[in-house]
Amino acid sequence: MSYSQGEAAILTRLQAHEDFSSDNATRGDYGILNSGHDNVYLVVRPGDPGEQEYITFRVYVVAWNTVIEVWQRYLNETTTLTDLEANVEKIKTQMESYPQLGLSQVQYSIMTIGTPTEQWTEDGSALVWLKQEINIQWQEQSESQAFA
Repeated sequence: MSYSQGEAAILTRLQAHEDFSSDNATRGDYGILNSGHDNVYLVVRPGDPGEQEYITFRVYVVAWNTVIEVWQRYLNETTTLTDLEANVEKIKTQMESYPQLGLSQVQYSIMTIGTPTEQWTEDGSALVWLKQEINIQWQEQSESQAFA
């Protein structure tokens, strides 16, 4: 299995939620933020590099890291941090339903949720987005063919 397959599985799990689809959840495509499809968008991307550790001569575990960026459009003063938090909670609940991401090689996944941030225009004159990152570390167990 590869990192790409795990990241695709994460996106599939997100898009299985009734509030998310290919219209507002993608892998690494930030152009979706300006698409006008929704007020909340998810961008799935690689996190910190993974680590590989052999647990026997043939079996090893790779710890992969994936980030789900949750972007909540700031429309006016009625858009609050509560909107962002509600969407993050939906994602958390959805991902907790699939601790193995729906993949037999994945042993488990651990989720950590970052601090919300404000995203302003380049000149700093207007608040455009609220953003929060969900980090998922997932472990894949594999067998090395080098020792077969």
